[in-house]
Amino acid sequence: MPVFRISGAKPVASGTPNLFLDAVEAEAAAARLGEGRVECCTLDKVYFNKDNIMQPSKRAIDELSRTPQRMTPDVAVPVFCIDGLQVEDKGTGDSSLPLFFSRSELLEFAKKCMEKPEARVMVTDLSVVVQNMVQGPAGLLRGARFFPSEASLKYV
Repeated sequence: MPVFRISGAKPVASGTPNLFLDAVEAEAAAARLGEGRVECCTLDKVYFNKDNIMQPSKRAIDELSRTPQRMTPDVAVPVFCIDGLQVEDKGTGDSSLPLFFSRSELLEFAKKCMEKPEARVMVTDLSVVVQNMVQGPAGLLRGARFFPSEASLKYV
């Protein structure tokens, strides 16, 4: 899963994000700082470093306000899924829950395989998903798979 890190910049105020899910927003933040550059890295390489602060995309924050079904009450980094939507890996036959960092991209994906998916969209926080993937309990989120945004893939 690609994320975008501002590197080479001097630390600024505590609590300032240095990881972004949207490359364009990372570029804008680097420009505001006046130094540093945006590097692409993967979520697994930076997530567990407590010095990193992740900024969800503005689009995801806007979509969060339009998603009433929440798997957890507090959502800082929204991750969207559809209740009951599973995908199967053609090579292994393993089933997984597709997770998107954009509600609209999730719906675009889901409309190809189900009718009226809008009513079934749910949101949770990235930290909840990661905790379930790493520690359990073994359940729906344990077999989750992230789908990066189209924009981040184009940037990479």
